[in-house]
Amino acid sequence: MIKQNLSIGVAASWNAFDEKLPTKTYSSPGGSRAVTTDMIRQVYTVPITLITHYYFNTSMKALQPFVGIGLGAQYAENNTYFNIYQLTENNWGFVARPELGTTIHFGQNSPVKGLISAGYNWSTNKNEGFNIDNWSHFTVNVGIGVGSF
Repeated sequence: MIKQNLSIGVAASWNAFDEKLPTKTYSSPGGSRAVTTDMIRQVYTVPITLITHYYFNTSMKALQPFVGIGLGAQYAENNTYFNIYQLTENNWGFVARPELGTTIHFGQNSPVKGLISAGYNWSTNKNEGFNIDNWSHFTVNVGIGVGSF
């Protein structure tokens, strides 16, 4: 906490996304090569953000709602499998992560607090092979914190 209703910190997560696509014929950009196969796409992301939360004053003793924003960088690893072939593309991009949530107080003097929040990750990571200009997804966070916050 840097003020009574304002905190800053660092947030990081690891996310995995998988998609299996049915059998189809895929051609190279010039059309000189083609393969008919199913496809598996995997994306692994690691967003690392400097995050700030603003906590609202309420009359509730057990809950303290907040809004937050995280800004930083995101590493993305894209793996695509075509039968025996694999394409891999890795890159870094900018990431923004707004979120809404609440802390849960377990007792007036307890140093342990719960946290529940929902957010939205949006990043500038690209995958040129599939014409993807950014990655985005919704997040749900559940956690426990210990300390005076």
